Amino acid sequence: MTEDDIIKELTKGQRKAPNRFGIGDDAALVVDNRIITHDTMIESIHWDSKLSPADVGWKLVAINVSDIGAMGGTPEWCTLSLSVPEKTNIDWITAFSKGMREALKKWNINLIGGDTTRSPNHIVASMAMGSRRGYNWAWQHTAQKGDDIWVTGTLGDAAIGFFEPKKHTYNTALQRPIPPAEFGQTIAHNKMIHAMIDISDGLHNDLTRLCTRSKVGARIDPTALPASSVLYNNKKSLAYQTAFGEDYEYLFTAAPNLETLLRKLAAQHKVTIHKIGKILDAKHSITLDNTPWPSTLFSHFQKAK
Repeated sequence: MTEDDIIKELTKGQRKAPNRFGIGDDAALVVDNRIITHDTMIESIHWDSKLSPADVGWKLVAINVSDIGAMGGTPEWCTLSLSVPEKTNIDWITAFSKGMREALKKWNINLIGGDTTRSPNHIVASMAMGSRRGYNWAWQHTAQKGDDIWVTGTLGDAAIGFFEPKKHTYNTALQRPIPPAEFGQTIAHNKMIHAMIDISDGLHNDLTRLCTRSKVGARIDPTALPASSVLYNNKKSLAYQTAFGEDYEYLFTAAPNLETLLRKLAAQHKVTIHKIGKILDAKHSITLDNTPWPSTLFSHFQKAK
């Protein structure tokens, strides 16, 4: 059983909602030309002792911001539902709140409501987030044959922080990700891309989703995948870059003639971008040049390898 299997079952027979596009993208476009998303983090599933309570508060905001930015939106408001065991110390709540407020301030988001309840065993934090009104959105189902495939930032940093934590070393990608939401909003607003998705479930999984919904194939050059120094000489670097997730960077496709302008905008936003492959027609599969895709390192319904 996978996350996609469950979503497929839950949406069987779903009546068409009053929006243009909903289930399947990073967020749903609703009335008044705004988008909304919803993410949940559960203790022992989405975090453990590697994250402080303040990190959890920050990250809950950041992962929702990532979804909004991947659609080309600017976040505006959020609601929070927090379920905690009776044994939870108020100090945990205080620290969580501090990290959350820091992230809300960074992205200029208002917390407008929510709910608090008791849970039997683990802390569960769930957030919904909505965008400001917009007009040009980015989708996952609109990649075109001949597009270049791009990613922002570097890949695999969060994975190495999860699987190979070093004592006294803080891993920003894992603990406090900063998705390039403003850059995503800019390239979508200016109609510079054909499709976009945030890399939260691993490059392979998220690229497969985008290509499946766009009914296209893809070829990726593994030597072009961007990596930071923490992956230098690491034998598992390819798996960390493609098969784990938690990167909260963006994968997008664009016409080849826009490369110069994309690089200029990325520099203006202080974002690095790397061209990693090509969109092919539907008769092609989703391949990694000269090597098989590494096995998935994390699934919500399987233990990490």
